[in-house]
Amino acid sequence: MTITEVEEYCDQKSEEMKSKLSLLAQSRETVKAIKETKEIGMQSAYESSDPKAFIKSQSEFTEAEASEEFYAKKIKDIECSPLFTLEEYNRLVSIVKNELDRKSVEDGKKILKYAEKILAIGKENAKAIEEGNALIHHMQFDLMHDDAIIRDSHGHGFGPGMYKDEYRSLSFNVPGMANRIYEIVSFLNNVNADE
Repeated sequence: MTITEVEEYCDQKSEEMKSKLSLLAQSRETVKAIKETKEIGMQSAYESSDPKAFIKSQSEFTEAEASEEFYAKKIKDIECSPLFTLEEYNRLVSIVKNELDRKSVEDGKKILKYAEKILAIGKENAKAIEEGNALIHHMQFDLMHDDAIIRDSHGHGFGPGMYKDEYRSLSFNVPGMANRIYEIVSFLNNVNADE
Protein backbone atom coordinates (compact mmCIF):
# COMPACT_ATOMS: atom_id res chain seq x y z
CA MET A 1 0.00 0.00 0.00
CA THR A 2 1.29 3.49 -0.88
CA ILE A 3 0.61 6.90 0.65
CA THR A 4 -1.79 7.60 -2.21
CA GLU A 5 -3.67 4.37 -1.50
CA VAL A 6 -3.80 5.20 2.22
CA GLU A 7 -5.14 8.65 1.34
CA GLU A 8 -7.77 7.12 -0.96
CA TYR A 9 -8.75 4.65 1.77
CA CYS A 10 -9.11 7.51 4.28
CA ASP A 11 -11.20 9.49 1.79
CA GLN A 12 -13.43 6.43 1.29
CA LYS A 13 -13.88 6.04 5.07
CA SER A 14 -14.69 9.73 5.35
CA GLU A 15 -17.27 9.52 2.55
CA GLU A 16 -18.89 6.48 4.19
CA MET A 17 -19.18 8.44 7.43
CA LYS A 18 -20.64 11.48 5.64
CA SER A 19 -23.17 9.25 3.89
CA LYS A 20 -24.29 7.69 7.19
CA LEU A 21 -24.51 11.11 8.81
CA SER A 22 -26.55 12.43 5.91
CA LEU A 23 -29.06 9.57 6.13
CA LEU A 24 -29.35 9.96 9.90
CA ALA A 25 -29.77 13.74 9.57
CA GLN A 26 -32.55 13.21 7.00
CA SER A 27 -34.28 10.71 9.30
CA ARG A 28 -33.92 13.11 12.21
CA GLU A 29 -35.48 15.95 10.20
CA THR A 30 -38.36 13.68 9.16
CA VAL A 31 -38.95 12.69 12.79
CA LYS A 32 -38.67 16.33 13.85
CA ALA A 33 -41.44 17.26 11.37
CA ILE A 34 -43.56 14.36 12.64
CA LYS A 35 -42.96 15.49 16.22
CA GLU A 36 -44.12 19.02 15.37
CA THR A 37 -47.26 17.57 13.76
CA LYS A 38 -47.88 15.38 16.82
CA GLU A 39 -47.44 18.37 19.11
CA ILE A 40 -50.10 20.25 17.15
CA GLY A 41 -52.35 17.14 17.33
CA MET A 42 -51.78 16.89 21.08
CA GLN A 43 -52.73 20.56 21.50
CA SER A 44 -55.87 20.03 19.38
CA ALA A 45 -56.84 16.97 21.43
CA TYR A 46 -56.35 18.94 24.63
CA GLU A 47 -58.51 21.80 23.35
CA SER A 48 -61.25 19.35 22.25
CA SER A 49 -61.34 17.96 25.80
CA ASP A 50 -60.99 14.39 24.51
CA PRO A 51 -58.75 12.55 27.00
CA LYS A 52 -58.33 9.43 24.85
CA ALA A 53 -57.27 11.51 21.82
CA PHE A 54 -54.97 13.57 24.06
CA ILE A 55 -53.33 10.46 25.56
CA LYS A 56 -52.90 8.96 22.09
CA SER A 57 -51.43 12.25 20.72
CA GLN A 58 -49.19 12.62 23.77
CA SER A 59 -47.93 9.04 23.31
CA GLU A 60 -47.22 9.67 19.61
CA PHE A 61 -45.50 12.97 20.47
CA THR A 62 -43.33 11.26 23.13
CA GLU A 63 -42.43 8.52 20.65
CA ALA A 64 -41.46 11.11 18.01
CA GLU A 65 -39.44 13.04 20.62
CA ALA A 66 -37.61 9.85 21.64
CA SER A 67 -36.94 9.04 17.97
CA GLU A 68 -35.51 12.50 17.40
CA GLU A 69 -33.26 12.04 20.45
CA PHE A 70 -32.25 8.60 19.16
CA TYR A 71 -31.11 10.04 15.82
CA ALA A 72 -29.30 12.91 17.55
CA LYS A 73 -27.38 10.40 19.68
CA LYS A 74 -26.64 8.19 16.67
CA ILE A 75 -25.25 11.20 14.78
CA LYS A 76 -23.07 12.14 17.77
CA ASP A 77 -21.88 8.52 18.08
CA ILE A 78 -20.81 8.41 14.44
CA GLU A 79 -19.16 11.86 14.63
CA CYS A 80 -17.18 10.82 17.72
CA SER A 81 -16.40 7.20 16.85
CA PRO A 82 -13.04 6.34 15.28
CA LEU A 83 -13.18 5.17 11.70
CA PHE A 84 -10.32 2.71 12.26
CA THR A 85 -9.36 0.23 14.92
CA LEU A 86 -6.15 1.11 16.75
CA GLU A 87 -4.34 -1.72 14.95
CA GLU A 88 -5.52 -0.48 11.55
CA TYR A 89 -4.54 3.10 12.42
CA ASN A 90 -1.05 1.98 13.50
CA ARG A 91 -0.65 -0.08 10.32
CA LEU A 92 -1.68 2.85 8.10
CA VAL A 93 0.59 5.29 9.96
CA SER A 94 3.45 2.81 9.62
CA ILE A 95 2.86 2.63 5.85
CA VAL A 96 2.95 6.42 5.57
CA LYS A 97 6.08 6.74 7.74
CA ASN A 98 7.90 3.97 5.85
CA GLU A 99 7.03 5.61 2.54
CA LEU A 100 8.27 8.97 3.84
CA ASP A 101 11.50 7.34 5.10
CA ARG A 102 12.08 5.80 1.67
CA LYS A 103 11.38 9.15 -0.02
CA SER A 104 13.71 10.98 2.37
CA VAL A 105 16.57 8.55 1.67
CA GLU A 106 15.94 8.83 -2.08
CA ASP A 107 15.85 12.64 -1.95
CA GLY A 108 18.89 12.69 0.34
CA LYS A 109 20.86 10.81 -2.32
CA LYS A 110 19.82 13.41 -4.89
CA ILE A 111 20.88 16.22 -2.54
CA LEU A 112 24.20 14.45 -1.91
CA LYS A 113 24.88 14.50 -5.66
CA TYR A 114 24.36 18.27 -5.64
CA ALA A 115 26.49 18.55 -2.51
CA GLU A 116 29.25 16.67 -4.31
CA LYS A 117 29.00 19.20 -7.17
CA ILE A 118 29.10 22.04 -4.63
CA LEU A 119 32.17 20.47 -3.02
CA ALA A 120 33.84 20.22 -6.43
CA ILE A 121 33.10 23.93 -7.06
CA GLY A 122 34.53 24.72 -3.62
CA LYS A 123 37.69 22.75 -4.43
CA GLU A 124 38.02 24.57 -7.77
CA ASN A 125 37.64 27.88 -5.95
CA ALA A 126 40.20 26.85 -3.30
CA LYS A 127 42.64 25.88 -6.05
CA ALA A 128 42.09 29.23 -7.82
CA ILE A 129 42.67 31.10 -4.53
CA GLU A 130 45.79 29.04 -3.83
CA GLU A 131 47.17 29.72 -7.32
CA GLY A 132 46.26 33.42 -7.08
CA ASN A 133 47.90 33.74 -3.67
CA ALA A 134 50.99 31.93 -5.01
CA LEU A 135 51.15 34.52 -7.80
CA ILE A 136 50.74 37.37 -5.31
CA HIS A 137 53.47 35.79 -3.13
CA HIS A 138 55.75 35.44 -6.17
CA MET A 139 55.19 39.08 -7.14
CA GLN A 140 55.62 40.33 -3.59
CA PHE A 141 58.64 38.31 -2.49
CA ASP A 142 60.37 37.21 -5.68
CA LEU A 143 59.86 40.16 -8.03
CA MET A 144 59.99 43.11 -5.64
CA HIS A 145 63.36 44.37 -4.36
CA ASP A 146 64.23 44.25 -0.68
CA ASP A 147 64.24 48.01 -0.46
CA ALA A 148 60.78 48.35 -2.02
CA ILE A 149 58.01 49.50 0.25
CA ILE A 150 54.39 48.45 0.03
CA ARG A 151 51.94 51.07 1.11
CA ASP A 152 48.57 50.17 2.58
CA SER A 153 45.41 52.24 2.09
CA HIS A 154 46.43 54.48 5.04
CA GLY A 155 49.83 55.25 3.58
CA HIS A 156 51.80 53.13 6.04
CA GLY A 157 54.80 51.48 4.47
CA PHE A 158 55.86 47.87 4.88
CA GLY A 159 58.88 46.08 3.55
CA PRO A 160 58.33 42.92 1.54
CA GLY A 161 59.28 40.66 4.46
CA MET A 162 57.06 42.46 6.96
CA TYR A 163 53.73 42.30 5.21
CA LYS A 164 52.31 39.26 3.49
CA ASP A 165 49.73 40.22 0.91
CA GLU A 166 47.13 37.56 -0.02
CA TYR A 167 43.58 37.24 -1.19
CA ARG A 168 40.91 36.85 1.44
CA SER A 169 37.26 36.80 0.41
CA LEU A 170 35.37 39.61 2.07
CA SER A 171 31.89 38.19 1.63
CA PHE A 172 32.25 34.45 2.28
CA ASN A 173 34.67 31.59 2.00
CA VAL A 174 33.49 29.47 -0.94
CA PRO A 175 35.62 26.38 -0.18
CA GLY A 176 34.67 26.44 3.50
CA MET A 177 31.00 26.91 2.69
CA ALA A 178 31.10 24.06 0.16
CA ASN A 179 32.80 21.76 2.68
CA ARG A 180 30.21 22.57 5.35
CA ILE A 181 27.30 21.91 2.95
CA TYR A 182 28.86 18.60 1.95
CA GLU A 183 29.47 17.60 5.58
CA ILE A 184 25.89 18.46 6.59
CA VAL A 185 24.34 16.54 3.69
CA SER A 186 26.65 13.56 4.25
CA PHE A 187 25.75 13.55 7.93
CA LEU A 188 22.02 13.64 7.16
CA ASN A 189 22.38 10.82 4.65
CA ASN A 190 24.25 8.71 7.22
CA VAL A 191 21.52 9.37 9.80
CA ASN A 192 18.83 8.36 7.29
CA ALA A 193 20.78 5.25 6.28
CA ASP A 194 21.14 4.19 9.93
CA GLU A 195 17.39 4.38 10.61
